[in-house]
Amino acid sequence: MYHLRLALIVLLLAAGASSASAAPAAEEGSTTAVFFRETQNWIAPPFYRFWSKNGGLPIFGYPLAPTDLMTSPDDGNTYATQIFERNRLEYHPENPEPYRVQLGRLGVEVLQKQGRNWQDFPKGTPKRGCDFFPETGHTLCEPFRSYWRRYGLDLGFRGVTRAESIALFGLPISEPMMETNADGATVLTQWFERARFEYHPNNPPQYRVLLGLLGKELYGPYRPGVASVSGRVVERGMPFWDAVSNSGMQIKQASVGIEGPYYPEDHPLSGVTEVVMTSQGEISVSTEGWFTTLVDIQPDNSFAFSDFIPTLPGAFMMLGPGRIDGVCADGKEADFLSYGSVLFGSGQDLDFALEGGQAANFGDFRVNVICLSPPEPDARYHDAAFAAVQCAAGRPLTRDPEFDAFAVEAGRASVMHGNERVDAMVREHPRIRGITFLGVTFDGAPSSDPCVFGGRDLRNERVFWEQATTIGVAVFPSSSANYPVGTLVIVQD
Repeated sequence: MYHLRLALIVLLLAAGASSASAAPAAEEGSTTAVFFRETQNWIAPPFYRFWSKNGGLPIFGYPLAPTDLMTSPDDGNTYATQIFERNRLEYHPENPEPYRVQLGRLGVEVLQKQGRNWQDFPKGTPKRGCDFFPETGHTLCEPFRSYWRRYGLDLGFRGVTRAESIALFGLPISEPMMETNADGATVLTQWFERARFEYHPNNPPQYRVLLGLLGKELYGPYRPGVASVSGRVVERGMPFWDAVSNSGMQIKQASVGIEGPYYPEDHPLSGVTEVVMTSQGEISVSTEGWFTTLVDIQPDNSFAFSDFIPTLPGAFMMLGPGRIDGVCADGKEADFLSYGSVLFGSGQDLDFALEGGQAANFGDFRVNVICLSPPEPDARYHDAAFAAVQCAAGRPLTRDPEFDAFAVEAGRASVMHGNERVDAMVREHPRIRGITFLGVTFDGAPSSDPCVFGGRDLRNERVFWEQATTIGVAVFPSSSANYPVGTLVIVQD
């Protein structure tokens, strides 16, 4: 099943990033992931939105490693984790939002690494113009008080509350004192559970209070989380361009694509979704498959992806045919048919292993070029399909002929041009909010259950149109007797 969630293919251009890639986003202007060449790593779901809306680079710094499974020193459990220059982000799926991403107590941990116990530090006393925290016995005064109050995790309150500042930085666990930092500078310093504040009086005013690079001090320098991938494309055993030329095809351009990451079912990030706000309201989007990119097949039949392909431990990526622009000798539109996408990554039983910082060559990647005719819907099934969708919704729905026609065109476009064309069609239509493609079969007697169509109980799928009032449908039966799976296309407002 393919369900279009109003996805948008965008080019990610991050402030401070010197490279970019295409990735799906929830709505125009939003980003899902960003790549930083400075540390050769991506920030991606489920951490990018948290990182972005809670301070970004000044608060968390650059990513130092790809997302990996790590044991938390706070509770001894294993979580999907990403290390940043100034903190550690852990994904806790058992928590409700906005508490699923948790910050490590790196202030405490770095002091422990140094052999220092914060509980042995001299205590403070309440004083005018300062905040006193009886939980730890320490004060918070200028020049750090204003900075601490200015920032906090977004927990949904108006402004920045004390609780939100505590959630981001933690409680103070020392009084201000002169210390020599990791760069050798002696500066006024105050420690917090999750941060170290440093005062640099010679900097411009907005940069006088800086956060220590605790993640870098605790975990060391960055570890690349991307790789380069290359190979050669062959078609029916011949170099790609030789094969299409010999067959009389007129191909202007062809590409291969990489998408992912995807996770095995037992991985903590398998099947995880996050709620994002769009112009249509809140929707849930998958944290998998956020990366997708295409690269042209060169005249010498080679392809090469530059060094920003994510390499996430435990995840896998897919290499497959991308786009092809041209016609066959008989004038029909040309399309790819792969021998099956190649899986690659760092997990077990994959076709191809990939590690961060490496350049890898697939060797020969096999494809077939086939000649397509646009699929034709069968209107005899449309009334029954609409009745089943309405039955599954459990309430009356309006069937719009314009939506029916759109479903027909979308079904054809998905076969002839791929999902990106369908995405564009939905974005450009003023009334259509989403579209769902479902596989259905026609090799048996119709069901007596009015909510079942083509062997599929649509009650199990109604989440995709449960907010709709108007729909359209189109049914494309299979053209192959050996493969009786057709497609039901449902368009909703």
